[in-house]
Amino acid sequence: MAEAATSRRHDVRTERTAAVTRAIEAMRAGLVRSLPVADMARTGLFSPSHFHRVFREITTVTPARFLAALRMAEARAFLLHSELTVAEVGVCVGYQSLTTFSTQFARLVGVAPGHFRQLARAVGDATAGALWSVSRAGGSGPPRRAGPLLALSGLEAEGAVVIAAVRPAGSVYARPDSWVLAAGGPPVPLGPVPGSAPCGVSAVVARPATRLTDVLVDQVPGSYLTGAARLPEGDGHRPARAPVPVALHPPGPTDLPILTAAPLEWLAHLLLAQDAGWPTANRGPPCPRRSPPGPLVADRPAQAGVALSDRD
Repeated sequence: MAEAATSRRHDVRTERTAAVTRAIEAMRAGLVRSLPVADMARTGLFSPSHFHRVFREITTVTPARFLAALRMAEARAFLLHSELTVAEVGVCVGYQSLTTFSTQFARLVGVAPGHFRQLARAVGDATAGALWSVSRAGGSGPPRRAGPLLALSGLEAEGAVVIAAVRPAGSVYARPDSWVLAAGGPPVPLGPVPGSAPCGVSAVVARPATRLTDVLVDQVPGSYLTGAARLPEGDGHRPARAPVPVALHPPGPTDLPILTAAPLEWLAHLLLAQDAGWPTANRGPPCPRRSPPGPLVADRPAQAGVALSDRD
């Protein structure tokens, strides 16, 4: 009986994942247009409200937030590889308003689109290993503070570089100063949990020889592993003591793209300081100037007939 129940739960999970994957494929194919929630729900034979719940169960975020993440991920590639203006990039990913696009990009990625283009091009072919070695050599890097420990499983390469952060549950955004950098192996110390609200952790692991832009801009298959987990609730602002297990895997269609520009800023700053002969010891990487004033998208069930946009 127990085995049969477990098998049924697995079948339901597989069916729901397949339905959400089809919806995400529709998002990717239609980034320039608003998508009716009812149409997306029909790809999985769900009602709109049930689709919303299932989508969040599988991806941890709402459809609107996932769409926003896909749009910003595509915008990053346009900014790095094309000579399109920022306004033209916004149109390519579904924004007719330059102001709206620039605001959304800065809130999710952490820097303005034009600044992101400068950072990505300044980093060039520098590798994830270069980020780690230059940071260690300069005595700087993202600050390490008392927080949860991250226990990673599935590491495939010795000396892999780990980029991880705590983020509010259900959000695609993590504060720029919450990202940490470490070498794979022992538990990775994270920053403090922000407040008492439920939080999760996101991690990206790259081989040292992997170009940083392959991971954080182009999302090249095979260039990195990813993983996420919900943090156990601690005592007030103190994190739970046990390391948080995160199983790493190749990124799949239901995994959120990592949008932060923080590692690119760290590396660009450190390389510039190194080339100019500036002292880098005790100078942490620059943090983007903006922090979002509140959630980008309200977590409310979608209604039939309502078009899905990343501002819903």
